[in-house]
Amino acid sequence: MFLLRENAYQIFQEYLEFRLQIQFFKEYCQTYKRWWFNNKEEYESQLRQFEKGYDKLMLLHGEIVDHNVEKFITRVKTTLVLPKFNRESIDDLWRYANRLEMECDEELFSSFFYKRSFMYAANNFSEDLIDSVSVSIDTKQYDAAIVEAFKTFEEKITSKLNVTPIMYSGVDLANFAFGSKTGKVQLGTNEAEQLGLRNLYAGAYSLFRNPSAHRFVGNNEVTTNTIVALLSLILKIVEDNSETRQ
Repeated sequence: MFLLRENAYQIFQEYLEFRLQIQFFKEYCQTYKRWWFNNKEEYESQLRQFEKGYDKLMLLHGEIVDHNVEKFITRVKTTLVLPKFNRESIDDLWRYANRLEMECDEELFSSFFYKRSFMYAANNFSEDLIDSVSVSIDTKQYDAAIVEAFKTFEEKITSKLNVTPIMYSGVDLANFAFGSKTGKVQLGTNEAEQLGLRNLYAGAYSLFRNPSAHRFVGNNEVTTNTIVALLSLILKIVEDNSETRQ
């Protein structure tokens, strides 16, 4: 899903904060065992800090739980409750953290970035459109996602104009809603721009929605994202337009 540059930076920063928690735990074990190797409370405190960072990441991420991180937390807790705690125990903690770094980094980041992208996209584009395509995009059913996007768009437009998609759809809706003289949504600028709005939607519907609904087109994620962005833009034009006829 398309991201503003500042949103992409924010996602990287959010993940980096958690990534540094893993690294800090590992370096803590490597460094501090020289002096406080037998002080369990120090390592329990570090684990609590790590869990806070993980909880924050999952809160941002959504409903998914990372099994590699869960396994790491379980291993550390198991080691910390053992009666015997020595330098070998701390070496175990260091190995657990090192393994977590190697195992989960790419997988967790990809999942986190993908989910956060959708969350930010819902702020930048129509949230209803984002919700309507998210499942299909997740499963790489891009043709279906495009059909769903147009369906959601038409439901929103017809609802605003007090009609139904059964009454007006596709080119008929383009004429009814955006027609240069009789359209219910008038830009109030000039006839050429009004015709451009009508043609923009009618052309997108004929070129992208109809083929995707009637045959296997093989659209990709970039095309799908572009359609969602385009329909979001038209929705914004409608919502911002003060000349809409009732």
